[in-house]
Amino acid sequence: MSKSKNKHHKNKLSPQKRARKRASRRAECHRHFIPSGCMLLNAANIYSLYGKVPEITRLFASELIQKLLYENGYEPKEYRKSLWQTMSFFILSLVFAALAGRASIAHMYFEYQNVCAMAGVRPASQRTVERSMEQAESISAAMEVLTNKFINVYKKLVDDLDGITIGEAISQVVKKLGNIDKIRLNDGCEFRIAREVNEGDCKGTVAAGRKIHASMSLESNSFDLLSIGGATSNEREAFVANTESQQGGCTLDLLDAGYNCDKVKRSINDRGDKFIIKGKNSSNPLVVKITRYEARADSMGNYKIVPGGSDVDLTSPTKLKELLKIRKVVPYEVINGIIVGYCYDLLLSDGFRLILIYNPNNKGFKTSNSASCWVFLDTSLSDVFDLLAVASLYRLRWQIEIMFLSHKSLGAIGSGPDSNRHTGDIFVYATMIAHLLKLYMAYKSTNDHLIRTAHKEVFSESCSESSPTGERADIMKVSMQKAAAHLGCPVYIWLLCVLNRADMVTEKTIYQQTEAISEAVASAVCYSRVSADIMASGKSIFATMKVLDQCIGHADTG
Repeated sequence: MSKSKNKHHKNKLSPQKRARKRASRRAECHRHFIPSGCMLLNAANIYSLYGKVPEITRLFASELIQKLLYENGYEPKEYRKSLWQTMSFFILSLVFAALAGRASIAHMYFEYQNVCAMAGVRPASQRTVERSMEQAESISAAMEVLTNKFINVYKKLVDDLDGITIGEAISQVVKKLGNIDKIRLNDGCEFRIAREVNEGDCKGTVAAGRKIHASMSLESNSFDLLSIGGATSNEREAFVANTESQQGGCTLDLLDAGYNCDKVKRSINDRGDKFIIKGKNSSNPLVVKITRYEARADSMGNYKIVPGGSDVDLTSPTKLKELLKIRKVVPYEVINGIIVGYCYDLLLSDGFRLILIYNPNNKGFKTSNSASCWVFLDTSLSDVFDLLAVASLYRLRWQIEIMFLSHKSLGAIGSGPDSNRHTGDIFVYATMIAHLLKLYMAYKSTNDHLIRTAHKEVFSESCSESSPTGERADIMKVSMQKAAAHLGCPVYIWLLCVLNRADMVTEKTIYQQTEAISEAVASAVCYSRVSADIMASGKSIFATMKVLDQCIGHADTG
């Protein structure tokens, strides 16, 4: 049959026959399903492994979400097609966008449509969501409270596991030395906001931005305290404000040089806590006692501290710069052609200690300044913690830098193309929640693996043999960066499995009979609306189509 005849034959088919053919094709597509067990991380496996966690699923419930929004000034719209009826799905879509590393309202709405379609619920329109985002300040405040709730639940869930984290193992040893209950790491992180210009947060022509002030618990490997301020907000004042209400036990705070001031030290000391703060090589405290350690280079050129120090005679309290001048304190000496560096443990007149770690490879080293070859560390720890212990403990502060790196590169911090200060904050809190869920899955999986391994060893001959490395068998060795990189998709699937639609929508919700995922995908991949000015200028692809149609019309008339 020729092409023209075949086309004519199809046109003569009745609408009923065409409908039957379409139904047959749909039925054929539905027969091609994914067999159970063919994928390692399919929904059934993930649900069977992790199941429902009431403490987590309860935080996504509609009743709680609406209560938090009410308390933070959100003004709801009660009509049936409003976002208020599916607000929990909206919050869940923010977390899904963070899991995907896409901090944009467009991607959030795409996730929202998908979730509603899978639940058989009619989503609010895009325009309705955009109008709701005009109350972004209230949503941001509610998200902050929700994030703190997630932090508390996460800590409890990790504490209830059989194994312990590496941070807990370190804290147990530190507690034996100095009666310290927890170790807290502190730092700040800046991110820019795209749709805002210097509304009191920045100076001059500097791009507008926000600054995250965070404290991280080493034991739980997650953020402990969190606040967000303007780009020019003071990190020292934010630290004091965040920690002033913290009570219970002694905390060791690890802080970088930006926090080094008398106000921060006094605040920590008044609470009965301890600190290690990176100092500045321009400092000139009054020294009352000197203990010197040697530092020798290894084969890689890195200087290692030799254990066991010796006291240096000091007749009266002396300023550090005077000690450098009279060479009571020297950076290094050349002995038999080998450079021997010196580290110092200085007891100061205020009772604190100043630790000088010899490291000519540090980024602040300048040949013109002999003191710059040291890394300065101020600490209130007692001399039970020798110089080597203080230096090793301060290295732990780098973990919070890794946390921020994970949030920026694998989360949704600072990547929003359409965010102002409040929408930017919303995605920051969503990223924190997403990361906590990843870490929970990482620790739960590692804990279960350790338990299964222990059960196997009970029935093997190797159970009586000690570990060749001497490591504890109950330590859960989890990398937060690897957890963030690998567990986005499993957490996404797990949440879809465990969350109950009935708990996340109101009674006014409109249910739809058919799935609308194709509609959600189609709306996400279509061209953006073209303005009249662009159409008139002829720069749109639709304008090209219009010109070609006119050309065809002229050809027909000619």
